[in-house]
Amino acid sequence: MSKLSHAREYPIADVRRCLRAHPDEITDKECRNIFKHTLLRGLAKNPLQTLRGYKDEMKFCLKYGNREAHYIEGIKHFFALHDRPKGMRHLKISATKHYKKGFFRKETL
Repeated sequence: MSKLSHAREYPIADVRRCLRAHPDEITDKECRNIFKHTLLRGLAKNPLQTLRGYKDEMKFCLKYGNREAHYIEGIKHFFALHDRPKGMRHLKISATKHYKKGFFRKETL
């Protein structure tokens, strides 16, 4: 996993690997970096997939400030769970982290 520490963006498979890794295989710092910079484009196209799956992955990506994870969570809460204040809070976080879709959604709602 040492090559991961130098990458700028990670696939969601690396998040799963981090969640299941033995503490000797990967450091906490590397995991935090992976959670923060994971690409969630597939989930951002269909955020409602996270209602039933990807719960652990989303939890850790949100915890470490992944901007796409905040966008997905915002869409999910605003439209599917009808919790508009929580949805707007997540969309605002994604917009302040310069996620274009989050900024556009926040401004149109």
